[in-house]
Amino acid sequence: MNNPRLMTVAILASAIVIGGMVSAQANPDNADNGGVAVVDLNQILNEADEREAIAARMNELQADARTKLQEKQRELQRINDDLRVINPDDPEYEDLTNRRLRLQIELQHVQQFEERKLNAELLRQYERLYRRTTQVAGEIAQEQGYRIVLLKDAEQRLPHNIDRQQFFELLGRRKVLWSSGDIDLTASVLQRLNQ
Repeated sequence: MNNPRLMTVAILASAIVIGGMVSAQANPDNADNGGVAVVDLNQILNEADEREAIAARMNELQADARTKLQEKQRELQRINDDLRVINPDDPEYEDLTNRRLRLQIELQHVQQFEERKLNAELLRQYERLYRRTTQVAGEIAQEQGYRIVLLKDAEQRLPHNIDRQQFFELLGRRKVLWSSGDIDLTASVLQRLNQ
């Protein structure tokens, strides 16, 4: 085997078979499935009750960011209004022009900062949910005698207009090609997360 990808697949397959044998000895109830279960992470992220709390937190932060931006925009509008009535030869005109330029730059920085802050918070919230999901999935798997929990891939159609390399990259990202519904722990994980 000169192909490292094939060697990796062979090693993983061997590990699953061996893990299944050990699992079958440890828990006869799950002997038929090799001790492997799946969880649909996308479904959990979309259906967990916690997503409502995440959405509320994000709405709160977005409202706060809008308020900050609107304050800067109102200040900029006041300066623009003043510049319309002041004579360009007046020394205050140059000062207001500089203030307007500084405020425009500040407005861009505030907008970039608030966007990054929102993105960072959203990632933090989903990372927390992901950690809880993996913890709960592990607990349920141990309770039911599973030794491995894999991410369940959603069925997806491959685009027709891709080249060979893109095709193999898409296939390489798949974690599970097929799984039986009786090894899907998604509903159990969602139920426990939502308690």
